[in-house]
Amino acid sequence: MPNQSKPAKPGKRATKKNRSNNMKTPNSQKLIVVLTVVAGITFSARAHTNEPGPLVSVYATDPNNPQISYDEDPYLRAPEIPENPTVVYPDSQANALAGITDPYTAGQPTVTTGDPDTYSLSSPSVYYTPPTPAPGPYLSSGVPLKFDFGPGPVASGYTQVRKTTAYGPATGYGWGDPSKADERDRGSAYGNSLERDFCLVNGTQFYVDIPNGHYQVSVIVGDGIGKSGTAIRVNGLLELYNIGAAAGSYAYDSFAITVTGGRMMFEFLAAINHINAITITPIPSAEWNKPRVFLASDSTVASYYPGNYIMGWGQPLHEYFATNVVIDNQAKAGRSSKSFIEEGALDTIVNNIKPGDYLFVMFAINDSADDLPGQPKTNRKTNPTSTFKAYLRLYVNGARAHGATPVFVTGQIKCTYNAEGQFYNSVQGYPQAMRELGAELNVPVLELNKRSIDHLTAITPPVAVTWYGTKPDNSFDYIHPSNPIGGHGFAQLVAKLVGETKGLEALAQQVLPNPRPQPGFVARSAY
Repeated sequence: MPNQSKPAKPGKRATKKNRSNNMKTPNSQKLIVVLTVVAGITFSARAHTNEPGPLVSVYATDPNNPQISYDEDPYLRAPEIPENPTVVYPDSQANALAGITDPYTAGQPTVTTGDPDTYSLSSPSVYYTPPTPAPGPYLSSGVPLKFDFGPGPVASGYTQVRKTTAYGPATGYGWGDPSKADERDRGSAYGNSLERDFCLVNGTQFYVDIPNGHYQVSVIVGDGIGKSGTAIRVNGLLELYNIGAAAGSYAYDSFAITVTGGRMMFEFLAAINHINAITITPIPSAEWNKPRVFLASDSTVASYYPGNYIMGWGQPLHEYFATNVVIDNQAKAGRSSKSFIEEGALDTIVNNIKPGDYLFVMFAINDSADDLPGQPKTNRKTNPTSTFKAYLRLYVNGARAHGATPVFVTGQIKCTYNAEGQFYNSVQGYPQAMRELGAELNVPVLELNKRSIDHLTAITPPVAVTWYGTKPDNSFDYIHPSNPIGGHGFAQLVAKLVGETKGLEALAQQVLPNPRPQPGFVARSAY
């Protein structure tokens, strides 16, 4: 069903004049559209800079301090930012709390279709700078730290965070401005103590004072009766560009971060943010310094919850490498080389990648998808001989700028074969474009496209079809790897290709001949 969003109302127009003086924002909250011209192709990509960016049309509750957040429904591609924005001040909103009324139980916008999943978070939002907390010395809280958000029962070992939990030096954690937080408890029928309740956030940061060091941060979001989705920035860096779940389900995600100033400042960048739980766990230096393999791709690589009928090959890939290597699967369903960048996903990787790391890039299926008028999610198509190569260069440049190694992975095929049982390339000219650009830029190329054709042909169609998923309605999914056969099968092909590809000799030493199960593996949401 189509997404619904609140229509804009006429209002005051923000001009460019004196913008740098009247609308200053902290560096962590600035956004700019960088126009990049490669091979005569002009396109946009968002990046953090120290210069103020243009505003978009927004709903504001404080006419004196409109600070813009990049806020697009994580299920959709971000629209272009207009040069001449309009800032709107709705008459009906007397204070910030009006902006976080629960859309599923009361207030506006009302879900008129009866399906909470159709509610859209696509309207841009305004957020505010809270009062500056007292400077250090900060409380050196014991770690790991575990926060359970919401008014319901508190999970064992967790610290409860309510809507009224204000930051203070004595506690070392809390909201910068509690008036812009709210909370809900859906009851025991909607999950465990971490899932059933949450805080709703719109316009305030969450602070945690913590000793300097390396940390793994895990986040749970979800709502028993409504869709949830957010992006999270910590200390000015976009760490989770998209974590969300459908109504009645919950998403678990994590990221690694280095703290140098004794504090974490969390910013939640959707219009209505559901925050169920956050845990912060120290990472020993030896673990932090391990090489990481970041995966940038689509649903054929993404991780899913264990019960799902599909499994992207990135989900079990860690099992085919020694523990000296960390696999960081950033793949997301439905993305192309273009939309992955435009949503800020490449920024997320670049903010964390370091010398000695690797960036595996595989796109093809969604780059070939036709655009549909009026449906932003479909604005992702690229041309294999021009724009596709232009976007790939951004991945290469981003990795190399931080001393990491970019790696191209030619797109795996769909389940397509002829009457003789011969499988064939079904993702058009994108694999060949990767080969050509890899040779030009001296980027290692893992030939998953050719290897999947050869391997599936060799095992014959009756066996090969088990590598692809069967949907809950028993229809055949000829695109996505099955759980677990296809996910593990393609992962093993990728691992073997690492061991055979020139330029990856150091990483090849970490490839295992047999899979290494990892108990307690938590899947990244593929939403």
